[in-house]
Amino acid sequence: MSKSTEGVAQFVFDLSLPPALGPEDFIVADSNREAAGWVGHWPDWPGPAVALHGAPGAGKSHLLGIWAQRA
Repeated sequence: MSKSTEGVAQFVFDLSLPPALGPEDFIVADSNREAAGWVGHWPDWPGPAVALHGAPGAGKSHLLGIWAQRA
């Protein structure tokens, strides 16, 4: 028992959203609070650079983007 789809139009909508990578989009949690604090205190770091490390999806690239906007 198959239904015919002949003559039926299907619409495809692009529902994708642009990446939300601004400072207002970053959610500070216990797992990233220290990293967010370091980025927020630039350029008053004790040295010329800070190294961020963490699991994939933790927000490192997002924080880098926030820092780049401020730098």
